[in-house]
Amino acid sequence: MYEVDYLLTSRKFATQWLGDDNPWLALGELAQNSSAVVITLGEEGLIWQRGDTRGHLPAYPVKAIDTTGAGDTFHGAFAACVAEGMEWEEALRFASAAAALCCTRMGGRPGIPARAEVEALLQGG
Repeated sequence: MYEVDYLLTSRKFATQWLGDDNPWLALGELAQNSSAVVITLGEEGLIWQRGDTRGHLPAYPVKAIDTTGAGDTFHGAFAACVAEGMEWEEALRFASAAAALCCTRMGGRPGIPARAEVEALLQGG
């Protein structure tokens, strides 16, 4: 039995927890505690493991002004996607896009994008 359903963490936490600056190794170790693990890597995107399947999602290219709140925005957007029953990879893309857009504005709370903004980025606009 796993301790958590979804384990989402930053690279800093994951590699400090592991004691080694290797996020892919940390991913495997953290997956022993959860069936779904995501490690965010900032401008490098994110890596994930769900069961025995692993993947990488590149970051959305934006002009970052302030990264304050990006992690919180990612977590909130991901939680909303889970609550809506969104598919795994679609939820990761949505949360990643929301976090990227957050970085384009000053301040954590003002940086939180509206859903329509996230959907526009996902559609390529």
